[in-house]
Amino acid sequence: MTQKGENQDQKQKKRCEFAGEFVSGSPDSPNKICAYKCKGYGALATFPWPKDQPCPPSFDGNFPEP
Repeated sequence: MTQKGENQDQKQKKRCEFAGEFVSGSPDSPNKICAYKCKGYGALATFPWPKDQPCPPSFDGNFPEP
């Protein structure tokens, strides 16, 4: 038997969960890399993002625009 709160947490999980951020190329680059673990995708999905902005949280659907 599961708790009601556990069921709600499972329903709220996003298709892509934030995994971390990495430096993109040289230190002078205007971007960093945001990485996500996405259901049905065997590797980390990575996206460039302005390094002066926080990476988007976990998401469903397409990666958000900066």
